[in-house]
Amino acid sequence: MPDWRDVSDPSDQEPKKDKLAAMVTVGILGAGGMGNVHARHYRRMRDVELFFYDPDQGQSEAFVLRHQVGAAPSPEDLIARCDIVDVCLPTPLHLRYGLAAIDAGKAVFIEKPIAGSIEEGVKLVEAADKARVPLMPGHVIRFFPEWAAGNRMVKRGDVGQPAAARVRRGGAAPKGLDRWFLDHSRS
Repeated sequence: MPDWRDVSDPSDQEPKKDKLAAMVTVGILGAGGMGNVHARHYRRMRDVELFFYDPDQGQSEAFVLRHQVGAAPSPEDLIARCDIVDVCLPTPLHLRYGLAAIDAGKAVFIEKPIAGSIEEGVKLVEAADKARVPLMPGHVIRFFPEWAAGNRMVKRGDVGQPAAARVRRGGAAPKGLDRWFLDHSRS
């Protein structure tokens, strides 16, 4: 199965726009807890134009006020207007909207878990591979400064040869709209 990151012959690829020099349009699907976290970070990026969609009117109004961003009228409109789709919806919706974004040729960042089952996750990965679009699950802790520092320490040999590591990340469990997150059949 081809990997979208591997390019064997750049001459057979269409020229790509320099995304670093131009604005990148990101659309967040979901204005709940993780959608707000992502928006807060995207707003720090000068080259990102941000939109979002959420079906809950009150949550949408609060999101607009908090982040000063435009609301799309539908998930389909958001997917059509963005370069990158950031799926921050309840897990049972990841497959539907992840596939819709992939089918539209968009890069997809999808909150963890990537899907509600291994089979659904495989469908997303295979669709992204076939469409040759980036798909990244939101396993971002490795980018946190303290985790990156630990990684560098291990690679430099500062801690010897590790045999095992035990780590803990604390915090309250998010509830989610309709408390979906606390229902193990849906999260």
